[in-house]
Amino acid sequence: MSLLTKKQIIISQIIIALAALILGVLFLLSFLDVLPLNFLQAILILIPIALATALIFLGFVQDNTLLIWLSIIIYAIFAVSVLHFFGRCDLTIAKLYPIYILSPALASLLVGIYDNFKLKPRIKIILPFTALAVSFSLNSFFGLHFGIVIAGIAFFVCLAFVLFAVKTVRSK
Repeated sequence: MSLLTKKQIIISQIIIALAALILGVLFLLSFLDVLPLNFLQAILILIPIALATALIFLGFVQDNTLLIWLSIIIYAIFAVSVLHFFGRCDLTIAKLYPIYILSPALASLLVGIYDNFKLKPRIKIILPFTALAVSFSLNSFFGLHFGIVIAGIAFFVCLAFVLFAVKTVRSK
């Protein structure tokens, strides 16, 4: 008995073929001095994108939202790395790190949309990670002192726990 269905095996083979094609294109562009890549950089670009693509296709085939969620997070991390590596402007990891924080919220939102717009159960993931990403973006993109950002986050965490306690007391 096979662990994968015939459809999953075909999709996996297509993903491997596409990964080989992309690697070949990266090497060709590197050889032609269009992209400043060496062998290791080309591999490091290819591995996360191939993994994320495999996960998202298998997630859709198996109707597995966890695989789709993981693939979206890997795509977000890959996007930050590519923006940093190929960025011709001031896009450094130090500026782009809020995207890492936002990635679980983005993944939860897109999975909720895929899952027949069942967003209500995902709000507990979407709101806190979005709030954190926005808070850290104030530091990253607008230069607000990190201490002020952390103090603001601590205030909102305190407020969230107070509201949770009030809600718990009211329900009893």
